[in-house]
Amino acid sequence: MPLKGFTSLCSKYAMQIVSKDKGNPQYHRAKNPAGAYVTHYKIDGNVIKAGSRCDYLLLNEESRMAYLIELKGSDLVKAAEDILCNFSARIKRFTVFVVCGIILDKCDKMWQ
Repeated sequence: MPLKGFTSLCSKYAMQIVSKDKGNPQYHRAKNPAGAYVTHYKIDGNVIKAGSRCDYLLLNEESRMAYLIELKGSDLVKAAEDILCNFSARIKRFTVFVVCGIILDKCDKMWQ
């Protein structure tokens, strides 16, 4: 079941779903070759407005799989915090996956 009170960013049976923020070169492209019923939501600033939260949520409504998507340019620690956001009560009947969840274009001082 789609997130109540929020409109999906993609059509019900979208074959390709792109998560991309304005002004940010990182993006995530999901493919839906089977044409399953999918929904896609902007979490950061829309569904959840404060605290740590991932950027997008993609749901395969038929197989009950949820994909957390975090687009981050360089801060790996912050990306990990954001991807571990907790809104499991809303998607409790879904199996949660992080697929290509942290998209980095540089890793400054990552190992210090």
